Amino acid sequence: MIKLKQIHKKKKIIYLGIVILVTAGIIIGWNQSAKGKSGETTQIPISVESLTKKDLSKVIGVSGVVESENVSKITTSITSKVKELNIHPGDKVNEGDMLCVFDDETIKAEIKKLEESIAKNKKLDEYQAGMNQRALTNAKEEQSRQVDKANSNISQAQSDLDSASNHVSECEDKINSIRDEIKSTKKKIKKLKEKKKTLKSEENEEKIQKIESQIVELKANLDSLEANYTEAESELASLRESEKSAQRVVDEAQENLESVEASTSQSVQEQVDNINTSKFKTNDNDSEAQLEKLKTNLASTVINAPISGTITYLNLEKGSPASEGVIMKIEDTDSLKISVRIKEYDILNIKEGMKAMVTCDAIPDTTMEGVVSKIYLTPIATDSNASSDSSNTREYAAEIKLNETYSNLLIGMNVKAKIVLEENKDVFAVPYESVTTNSNNEMIVYVAMDDKKGSYFVKAIPVEKGIETDYYAAISSKELEEGMFIITTPEMVSEKSTISIQPTSENIDTESSINTQQETQKEEQSNESQDSDSSGGL
Repeated sequence: MIKLKQIHKKKKIIYLGIVILVTAGIIIGWNQSAKGKSGETTQIPISVESLTKKDLSKVIGVSGVVESENVSKITTSITSKVKELNIHPGDKVNEGDMLCVFDDETIKAEIKKLEESIAKNKKLDEYQAGMNQRALTNAKEEQSRQVDKANSNISQAQSDLDSASNHVSECEDKINSIRDEIKSTKKKIKKLKEKKKTLKSEENEEKIQKIESQIVELKANLDSLEANYTEAESELASLRESEKSAQRVVDEAQENLESVEASTSQSVQEQVDNINTSKFKTNDNDSEAQLEKLKTNLASTVINAPISGTITYLNLEKGSPASEGVIMKIEDTDSLKISVRIKEYDILNIKEGMKAMVTCDAIPDTTMEGVVSKIYLTPIATDSNASSDSSNTREYAAEIKLNETYSNLLIGMNVKAKIVLEENKDVFAVPYESVTTNSNNEMIVYVAMDDKKGSYFVKAIPVEKGIETDYYAAISSKELEEGMFIITTPEMVSEKSTISIQPTSENIDTESSINTQQETQKEEQSNESQDSDSSGGL
């Protein structure tokens, strides 16, 4: 609707421009014939618009549909009939609710038959395995008799090693304790010496003597500790040698055991090979896999809701088997998104995070704000005929996340959205036809300047152009001032020429002038619409 109004508006401007040009040509021709040698110029009324600041937005209009952000499509491989159906389209369900139950009698019978077959084969396997196990046990017993002594030696050697290791650990703890006590004693001596330095000999002779006595005592204790530390280190070295010796005995005993086991391993391995071969011959992997599949199917005969939401699609009937594909769909109606389609010539201009303004015919007079949350950079699939047509415009999918929740916005509703590509707030804006270029190819606008004599002269002001909408363009220049009369038909004037503008009251303000023009345009558009309706269109 907005695009259509803008097209009508542009057409109207073109029509008005043609009328003005024709009128101007007639007047100019008459003026030239009446001009003579005096050089007098007859002033032609020129259309102007008062310069004001506006908020401009460059948008892309798209259409879309309301969808759920969280959708669960349920399928099944069960071919039996539906025994229980606890839901209808539109029902709300919670995660874990039982939705439907399929008949499971056939699956249970198949499971029972297969389990009996597997149990019988298992008994045969167990008997064969028992025979093989006995043979293996005999071989191991023979081996065991030969390694008992080696194991006994290992146990004794390990016990000696553990004892040696404990002694080493105890000695290390003792050394650490002495080391800590030495550090503590040294700190005390240092502290007493520092304290002694702070005392004056004349006034604190007794205190000084007492401190010196303490220092002597601590030093004696320190000497004793250091002697103990040296003795403990010597003891630790001896204990570590004993530990190493015990470890060597353990290693030798282990090597002896390995030698004995190696000498009898061939017989044991033969029996192990017999057991493994028997397993491969009787193991029914196919039956086990089939049973597992049947149990999975049995569990699938009961369908529970994987998420909380509303049943929006149901393709099941009680007493009938399920059809192929999706049998039901659950959608979370509390978490919605807007899925839109974007033309290929617009997709590269849109980025995630851009603001979007959404409207819905079902919710009149409401504009919902959101942001572009996701863009899919692969084209939407079309049918084979459309995809083979090179002239067919591709479309891409995107999603808009609304900033607020709207209770009256329902899944499936059609919406329209304007994605804001760029915004300029509080900027000077003029009809985009007002911006032209001079001989140096610089962008300029023509301003009607009051000469204080009842007329106006044309002044060119260089400008920089910002964003451009369907009607307005943002401009900026240090020379621009609010309220200036911008000439909207620059092709009809030249710089420094004297002109007259469309008649307005001398004291009429800028805002009322613009409003008057807008009201006139609306009235003309209404008349044109009525004429078009009565005549059947142009």
